[in-house]
Amino acid sequence: MEVQDWGGGLTQHEVEAIEKIKANFQASDALAELDRKDSKTISFDEFKKSAPSNPMFPWKGYSGFRLADPKGNKEGEFDLVIITHCNVLIIELKDWNKYKVTSKNNRWYLGSKDMGRSPVSITRDKQYLMDRILKRYKNKFTNKVRTPIIHFLVVMTGNADYSKLDDNEKIHTLSLKEFLQLKDEKKFNDRFRPHPDAKVLNKDFAVFDEVFGGSNVKPKSIKVNGYVAEDDPAFQHPNKIYNEYFAYSEHSKNDQVLLRRWDFSKIKNPEAQTSDGRFKLVSREYEVLQHLKGINEELYS
Repeated sequence: MEVQDWGGGLTQHEVEAIEKIKANFQASDALAELDRKDSKTISFDEFKKSAPSNPMFPWKGYSGFRLADPKGNKEGEFDLVIITHCNVLIIELKDWNKYKVTSKNNRWYLGSKDMGRSPVSITRDKQYLMDRILKRYKNKFTNKVRTPIIHFLVVMTGNADYSKLDDNEKIHTLSLKEFLQLKDEKKFNDRFRPHPDAKVLNKDFAVFDEVFGGSNVKPKSIKVNGYVAEDDPAFQHPNKIYNEYFAYSEHSKNDQVLLRRWDFSKIKNPEAQTSDGRFKLVSREYEVLQHLKGINEELYS
């Protein structure tokens, strides 16, 4: 599955989950394999005609972006939106581990830790926002009778136990493994029950490119430990190895920090592609500062 990434503030676990989703929702495993390798004996078009394929596909995804309603003040951040053959799926990814997930008063808890407002409630708001925007394109869709049906799902990529959630929230929550099983057409139909006339949506990728390519779309904000980075970097490494952003606390605009975001793919050294090598790189500046502090406290400050 093709995914158009806006380069927003996706975390490592979100990137890894999206890669698994991309690899899973292919028209055919055989086609996916051919796409990765050069065929010496048969053309791609010939192979495509003869290879077993899933009639649900192709699908297309869009990841790491913010979508604003130009006629209102609403804005939503999206981890992943998938355009299937018959509906739109808004996917919220949560990498929660070890403890039970419970809900109370529209808030979710991981063990005893308050994780904030219910992701189901948050993602439902994104569904409303998306529906309002898509209605403005209703005359451009192949199905002229109604705009695309939008579903929202909270996909748990970690091992946290969410079985104790209320039924009205659990119905929108599933594990990554369960989500990947929706490649099976029967399981997909059992869950979403699409109308036969809706199964033309993957003819409208150009319309969605327009929806998700306009001025109302921006990369998803970078958030780290309660700090939200400004949209534009304050400094960019000459080789684009990292960008530095001013970031502000979600709780106080007076609390400002400098946030650095690395792109290790821009570093040719193989060591930079390992977790130990990356830790060594990002720790180097801290070690220099500690050395300066030991020499002269004023230099450190």
